[in-house]
Amino acid sequence: MEPSWLPLAAELTGDPIMMDGFLDFYEDRPEGSPLRKRLEETLFNERALRSHLMGELALFHRLLNTLPPSSFASYADLLAERFPEEAGKGTNPICRVLSVIDPERAAKLFARFIEDASPTDTRVLRQIAETLLLLPGPAANSLLEQILSRSPSSEVLLSLLRVAFHFEHAKTPGILAAIMVADEGGGDPFGSIASILLDHDAWFDLFSEIRSGRVFSFSEVAGLFEDDAPFSEMDRILLSESPLNEAIALLEKHAHLSAGPREILKALPEDRSRLSESIVEPMFALILAAVAHIFERKTLDTRNLSLEETISLLITDISRNRHVEALSEHLREFPAIEVLHAMEGAIDEVRDLYGGFFLVQAMGVLAREEFIPLLISCMDDSSGDALSEAAMDALIAIGERAGNTLMTEWNTLDSSQQIYGSSVILSVGGKDLPDFLLAHIDDLYEESMEQWCDMALASADQRFLSHLKSELKRKNPFVNAAYYRLCRLFGVEDPELPKIREGIEAEQKRIKKIFSKDFSGNLMDPEKSSLTVSLRCQSCGKSNPYTVNRVFIGDKSDAPLISGEFVCLSCDRWSEFDLDSNGIFCLTAEMMRISMAHESGVRITPLVDVLNTVTSDGLTEPLPKAFRRVKERIRESPGDWHSLHRLSNLLIALDRPRAAFDCTARAYELNPDCLEIVINRILSLRKRGMEQEAFALAQDALENRSRWMFVSPSMKTRHQEFEDLYNELISSLDLDLPEIRLVAQALPSSLGWNKVGRNDPCPCGSGKKYKKCCL
Repeated sequence: MEPSWLPLAAELTGDPIMMDGFLDFYEDRPEGSPLRKRLEETLFNERALRSHLMGELALFHRLLNTLPPSSFASYADLLAERFPEEAGKGTNPICRVLSVIDPERAAKLFARFIEDASPTDTRVLRQIAETLLLLPGPAANSLLEQILSRSPSSEVLLSLLRVAFHFEHAKTPGILAAIMVADEGGGDPFGSIASILLDHDAWFDLFSEIRSGRVFSFSEVAGLFEDDAPFSEMDRILLSESPLNEAIALLEKHAHLSAGPREILKALPEDRSRLSESIVEPMFALILAAVAHIFERKTLDTRNLSLEETISLLITDISRNRHVEALSEHLREFPAIEVLHAMEGAIDEVRDLYGGFFLVQAMGVLAREEFIPLLISCMDDSSGDALSEAAMDALIAIGERAGNTLMTEWNTLDSSQQIYGSSVILSVGGKDLPDFLLAHIDDLYEESMEQWCDMALASADQRFLSHLKSELKRKNPFVNAAYYRLCRLFGVEDPELPKIREGIEAEQKRIKKIFSKDFSGNLMDPEKSSLTVSLRCQSCGKSNPYTVNRVFIGDKSDAPLISGEFVCLSCDRWSEFDLDSNGIFCLTAEMMRISMAHESGVRITPLVDVLNTVTSDGLTEPLPKAFRRVKERIRESPGDWHSLHRLSNLLIALDRPRAAFDCTARAYELNPDCLEIVINRILSLRKRGMEQEAFALAQDALENRSRWMFVSPSMKTRHQEFEDLYNELISSLDLDLPEIRLVAQALPSSLGWNKVGRNDPCPCGSGKKYKKCCL
């Protein structure tokens, strides 16, 4: 269904923020859908693209990566001009687009860059190698030879293998041999080789699994092979203790029948006695996969297959079934209700296997509405990601009816069904979508604000504006962008829009700065001084992003502690906060940065740290554990001045001056004679700018110094701290009073912890033993 706002949107494509939102909408539509084509004509035509192709790099990249190359047919000159600045910077989409719209120009441009590249310029060489198949054969072969002359890495060679094999280049076996032995530490390249030379890696994966212990007989997949396939020999070789040479002998017997297996045979090293076990096993799996490829049916005659036989072939437990579409189409010949019952009967047996994925994929090919309940059940919490994603795609293929069913049944869905179901709803829309979004502000909006905002743009409704405006205070970039875009679509003149626009642009610049660096450099950025983490307010339960300077961690049993204190952006209350799942993810990323920096010798300031505290009896424990323990003591004994004093110290360490102010007030009220409590209270008052009150308290403490007591053994240090504070207050208040000089030994003895035994009465006056109270 075409969105009602499309005619209005056509006049707003010059705004980069709007264009970015239109690209989001475009990407969320099913590939090949008529609506995508309509969007290309309306929002991404030559006139709309011109200014953005000369503008910001981030949007420039998005356009080239998202839209079909034909959209840029008029801009070959501009893309060729921008190619040098993009070469080697991550993924360069200009290579692909220019190869399609102007292959001759692309070939000349690539030749110049290969000539200037060094062997270490893996990115540039790989980007060019990956697009050579888009060029005419002579140009591709010439560039392939040029890249080979630069002694490329095995990563680049793997990209070249596809080109060499496609154009039947004489150096294909040499490239393949170099890849096979490039890294004897692992078999990763062999699966890629299978995908390139044998169409897919399903047989390679299968034989690797069998060698690792999977029980298997070729009779299970006989229907996918020609009648003369050497099953008995392959079964025997799979069980052999030294199968490599036997597999090679079998390949030699049949390799002449297919191009890919012939190239594999040519590339095998003559001396295999020195190959490590890590290479022998994947090499064997590749060789036997080559034999399987020779005899695999490339097409399947489904005319005489029964419903049971069709389903049986469809659910074959291999990682890729090339006949899914043919088998799915054959299912149309059977009564719909019989197909549904057959699929319901099969899904529980294979939902955790590859067959479950293919069965769900077939439902998407058929796109029948009666599959909707079964597909929704395949996205539940017990389903794996692969099955859930396949079910999601199948529901999208069914269309608006699937979206409406999900919206109607939303409250009965489990968390996984809601996650995948929301992507379906976003993609297919529906007339009920605006009402659905308004009804689920308390759950869907809070759980996935970004997706809710994407849906709001997809189903643009002016009723969203009042809610989004009330949420602007949360400073969430998705909310800001959604509000801005909807205001522009509906022509709403809000005086705050220029400021909101500035905020969106600032966020885009921040992201651009991050991604302008190499990935490793970004993780280890030595200039990074803060974290933006998602925190959930303990008062209202809503999550928002906050910038923090440090996070302290301890044992797994203790939640991380955030440095700093905040007013909740949702409920406007000072509150305690917990890291939500996104916040934990951010913490994990920061810990990876710290680890990588340590391994690389890069000096950084860790923003996630372990800070240990020392208890009264010398016990060392992490800050989060100490914080939790002392708060529990205060809950049990609200009059425990010693624990309140310790909590105030922890709050100061956590940079929470507001909480520390209240805590020092309570501790001072309970014990105004403890000098450490007096000092903390003076510091808290001064931090609030309450200099007069701080001096009055210091003056009172000085006059009553005969009653001073101490928590710590460092009496002389505490005397000096008080003396310094008192004299600073005289100076700052410009008082006509003499400075004081305290003589520690003339003052009373400490009543602190070092004078109290574990079994003695606690000095706080609780009546409990010290070890059961303030220790």
